[in-house]
Amino acid sequence: MPLMSEFSLFWRPLAVALLGATVALCGGACSLFVTPPNSAVGQGLLYRSGNAEFDQFFTELHRLQVSVAEAPDRERTIRAELSSALSVKAGATVGLLVTEVQNRTEQLRRANVLTKLEVEGYMADDPLDTAATLRTSGGQLSSKDQHFAESVVRASRAELTFMADSRRDARQLEKLLAVSALLEDRIDDAFRVEGPAKRAQVEKNLSDARKLIPLMVVSARDIADQAQHVVRSLQDAITSDHTMGSRTEAPLVVAEPEPAAQPAPPDPPAERPPAPRGSQPARRAPVKPASSPEPAKASDFEP
Repeated sequence: MPLMSEFSLFWRPLAVALLGATVALCGGACSLFVTPPNSAVGQGLLYRSGNAEFDQFFTELHRLQVSVAEAPDRERTIRAELSSALSVKAGATVGLLVTEVQNRTEQLRRANVLTKLEVEGYMADDPLDTAATLRTSGGQLSSKDQHFAESVVRASRAELTFMADSRRDARQLEKLLAVSALLEDRIDDAFRVEGPAKRAQVEKNLSDARKLIPLMVVSARDIADQAQHVVRSLQDAITSDHTMGSRTEAPLVVAEPEPAAQPAPPDPPAERPPAPRGSQPARRAPVKPASSPEPAKASDFEP
């Protein structure tokens, strides 16, 4: 997939028609709201109903509203840090940053230093399941080149974390949507004493929540997909040898531990003398597998 020159990391403005209302981002409150505002939820504010079960739902919804709405600021921070590390002008697009990474990687290749960025967790929804590590071979990195490599690996890991957080937000929002349907059926019983005005208020906030949640899910998943695309672009830009470590080296990240060697089966009973009563049969020690040799002049970097 080609990288758009004016591609903004993870984010594209969310503008979706919703029953004649416009969904936008609230600059001051950093949250999603419906225009014109007609409920606390619609304005991106934390609504409290006074009922513990309902307030648990509204509190979690508000947290996710803030998380999705703060995505542009989080994106700009990651991009600004990479721009500063690469000495590229502030506000540079992802396309310009990727081009700079490609140019510096080519300079390293001409100096016989090969690189490969290895990434784990492209489909993760938990940041702990992600990793970004750079392999190098052919020579030592200068302090300047080391700083360059660290900045790209750090940016890649930050974007992977952002991607996983966004996927988790989308999953939690989908759960909230299911919860909202159950709460909708309980409004009358839960707020019978408070009167019709209170029930109408709760119903309106819950209704706006049910309208906003699907849009927030789309936005969060869109952020995750775009984050994944940016990491792949950085991975391709800084990798000059895709085969590094694929033949003689063990994998950099082992998803599952290697199974222990099984003891050799005992000799057939007929060929062995009977063991004394009460004794235990001897066991053969498992054979330890030989480790794979590391190639000469190779090093790994993980921030």
